[in-house]
Amino acid sequence: MRINQLYFLGVILLSTLLTGGCKNTRSLITHYDMPSTEEEYRQHIQSLQAEIAAPRVPYKLTLSQEEMLLDSLLDHERKELLDQYEEEGYFPPARYFFGWQKHMEATQLFKVISHMPKGGIHHLHGSASLTADWIMNKAMAMEEAYVYWGPPSEIYKKGQVSVFSLEEVPTGFFRPTALQKSDSSFQEYWYDLLTLDSKAEADSVDIWSEFEGYFESVYNFLSYRPVYEAFYRASFLHLMSDGIQHVELRNGFEGMYDLTHDQSYYTADSMIQILQNLEKEMQEQEPAFSLSLIYSNLRRRDTEFIQTDMERAIFLRKKYPDMMKGYDLVGEEDAGHRTGFFAKNWVAIKELEEQYAITLPLYLHNGESNWVTNDNLLDTYLLRSRRIGHGFNLYRFPALWEKLKDRDVCVEICPISNQVLGYIRDLRNHPGYLYIQLGIPVSISSDDPSIFQYKGVSPDYWAVYLAWNLDLSTVKKLCQNSLLYSSLSEERKLQSLAAWERKWDVFVKTSIQDLQSD
Repeated sequence: MRINQLYFLGVILLSTLLTGGCKNTRSLITHYDMPSTEEEYRQHIQSLQAEIAAPRVPYKLTLSQEEMLLDSLLDHERKELLDQYEEEGYFPPARYFFGWQKHMEATQLFKVISHMPKGGIHHLHGSASLTADWIMNKAMAMEEAYVYWGPPSEIYKKGQVSVFSLEEVPTGFFRPTALQKSDSSFQEYWYDLLTLDSKAEADSVDIWSEFEGYFESVYNFLSYRPVYEAFYRASFLHLMSDGIQHVELRNGFEGMYDLTHDQSYYTADSMIQILQNLEKEMQEQEPAFSLSLIYSNLRRRDTEFIQTDMERAIFLRKKYPDMMKGYDLVGEEDAGHRTGFFAKNWVAIKELEEQYAITLPLYLHNGESNWVTNDNLLDTYLLRSRRIGHGFNLYRFPALWEKLKDRDVCVEICPISNQVLGYIRDLRNHPGYLYIQLGIPVSISSDDPSIFQYKGVSPDYWAVYLAWNLDLSTVKKLCQNSLLYSSLSEERKLQSLAAWERKWDVFVKTSIQDLQSD
């Protein structure tokens, strides 16, 4: 009876407001500050537009006169493109990446962005950091390299690249040069097997299967010691040519082999030492170049395996503290184990840290999902992950927004990867823009550019500059974030930022000249 009485009381009160309480209703309306003239209306709108447009990234940047001029010139380039897109009824970042990649590369805006010093890249899987063309050309040039081109197999994947001595070549493997001679379309078909393209959009159910198949196809080849070193040398040169001076690789360290030694001979130490030497080699060309490693394994493994793996990771971190920076679990998030599945591994980290007298920071892949039920980001917060890899579905957890801001946790946004893998179609709706507006630190990365048929991270910056209507102040801050939230020591961050600032000033001047001369 009490519930019914309250309900009818509510109805009576509402009825009073809508009928006999008209004076109250009018006072509520007139109390609201409505514009009284059209001029006042437009003034209010302009004020709101200015407030909304103001960048809300942490530590808002003030641009110099030259930077403001470049900002204006870039905005002019964008407006010309937008006028063209409006006329054509086609906005590239709202469509699947492979449909607009060539158009993007032909624009003046992309030319400028490709020359922009981006600072660092937080989210990059080492074996997908270089183009498939490089892998194919390298295999074509090596007598010991073979491609599986046989019937479907439980062991081998068509297009898989491996290295064998002549007497040990398994059935179904052929020299790629021989396959090219017998079929002129072989290289084109092989390239399709090592990358994703527009056909992947038609069957999004299997896109992760295709995506992970790439890693299976190149793993053996990239573990061959002579290729390992050559691959990463070329990869770092490609990244530097795209304006990247600090690289953070998520890599596994299962060892290397050659034609006279199996994989147990060249251990993780050998791999890390090669990377250390390559860092020094790159610094001869670019003194500001730096490299960090985040030891990674697959989230589909069981807890016993991960415990052993984490012990191995902290052992390597103790041995190479300047390069080995932390730990992560990678792979398709919704198909693999949830982060909480490894709770006993996470709580064991403290004991490992005490045993080895060094920390093992976490840089967790979490939130790469569309599902409401995927709450891995809660584990990320609980475990004090230094950064969040992807964080795509953070928009579903508003209670975490202020918490992450308070802890100054950076979200590694990978726009094109998110689109290609089916998490979002229209990049205008990507939640990364929301995180920027909320003041959550954000950085831009490419994730797996070789599989997506590009290098570096310029396409991602081009896409978000257009889709999110960014100004130069925000773009500059995103670049700075890539160094400020890197795993570098505080001293090296300052050095790296100083080097980046010098490059940025040159970029501003040369870009102004280029844009004004066109």
